[in-house]
Amino acid sequence: MIINKGMLWLMLVVLADFQINNVASDVAVVLRPIRPKGLQVLIKADGMVPHFVFFEGEIYQVGKSTPNISSMFDVAIRQYKGDDNRWLFENYDVELEVGMVIKYRVFVPNVVHDLNVENEQGTLTFNGFIPDYKDFIVMKLFDRLPFPSPGRFCKGTVTKVVGKQVCAGDVIFEDNFDTFRTDLWQIEQYIPTDHPGHPFVSYQSLTADPNVFVRNGSLHIVPKLLEDFLERNQSIETGSLDLGDGCTRRQCSKTAFGPDILPPIVSGRLTSIAFAFTYGIVTIRAKIPQGDWLYPEFLVEPLTKKYVGEKDLQNLLQVSSIIQLISGIKYLRSNACFESRSDLIRRIMSDEHWREEFHEYVLRWTPGEIELLVDNELYLRTNMRSLNQCHRDHLIGFVPSFNDYRQLSLGVGAAGTHVFPDSIVTDAGHVKPWRNADAKASLRFWRNKDQWLPTWIAPSLEIDYVKVEAF
Repeated sequence: MIINKGMLWLMLVVLADFQINNVASDVAVVLRPIRPKGLQVLIKADGMVPHFVFFEGEIYQVGKSTPNISSMFDVAIRQYKGDDNRWLFENYDVELEVGMVIKYRVFVPNVVHDLNVENEQGTLTFNGFIPDYKDFIVMKLFDRLPFPSPGRFCKGTVTKVVGKQVCAGDVIFEDNFDTFRTDLWQIEQYIPTDHPGHPFVSYQSLTADPNVFVRNGSLHIVPKLLEDFLERNQSIETGSLDLGDGCTRRQCSKTAFGPDILPPIVSGRLTSIAFAFTYGIVTIRAKIPQGDWLYPEFLVEPLTKKYVGEKDLQNLLQVSSIIQLISGIKYLRSNACFESRSDLIRRIMSDEHWREEFHEYVLRWTPGEIELLVDNELYLRTNMRSLNQCHRDHLIGFVPSFNDYRQLSLGVGAAGTHVFPDSIVTDAGHVKPWRNADAKASLRFWRNKDQWLPTWIAPSLEIDYVKVEAF
């Protein structure tokens, strides 16, 4: 089953009161249409505890061979109470009518492959048993049943988590980095040629000289020079890089050709591979890297739309924008897109020891508003209407979406052709040695190594903890 970029379908499955249909081996579905509109679906998958359960269906009028509503798609929510293999799907926007015919099925994947990108179209592929469609005629509509009880008092929340029901105030994700948890994180290994920021890095998980590791209760992500790991007869300007079977995304190898050199920096990036959510409070306590052209990435990126074009940069939510200010990337001033605290920003910019200490960065993401805080002080606020207007492209009909499922992504970037303006000057007084539009940008950055490398006095990103809470 494939999810196409721009087509994260909201599944429509028309249901009958407590009708149970076997969809696949050991999978049964309870179906119930709601009046005046909506539906509820309960799925039971014996003998399996999947991360995702999907619904797919098409709605027809009796006697018609073409759908009167286009195909749609969505993910079920795992229940609190009862077995972990019970899943609930709800949709109270669709209008159902007696006499409708539905072709529907439930898909329980057992393997999730990473995103593939081709011609600016992104796809996620899930492997597993794909059942045949079943036909169902809606004979009756019913009153809405209460949401199945989670077994305790549950205050309603706008937060959604793939795979389970949550209540307001719940901690829905947490890692204190006492050890590295492979059940929470995937260490990415790929060459980010489709990253809109075009950082001059490859993301890898080094073993001989680790660049991603946990030590003394903190996660460390350390950028290193690729030339230190090449064979003797190879160089950044003439060699090849092949990440082999460990590659986690599309771009896994590269050969230097002319000014298009190998990415000179080896960095690290983590993705919360089994966790995705919509709306919530993200808190990251961290100490950011010290060194010219280095910057941390604390991102909340779409689950099904990774980097597949320049516009997707505007779909990313950053847990901290003040880091960009501290890294010399930009100055945050109130405008039509957002409000900012200039007094707080000036105070932080004047603190020469800021990077030497841990700070708490917070993203508060709701359906109507985004707020960014540092050390419990609000410094940036924007509403969704302003944000959409600021990033809208009327020529191509592009409108960013901030109401989809998203994953956490942690990493360290270096240089690139989008992040640092051409006019920037470092704290040491160094002029940027490359231009963003220059085909030789990466080469010029690399040949300026003797100037920026001595500033990398503490290049490691250190993260004390990450926590996500439901509103």
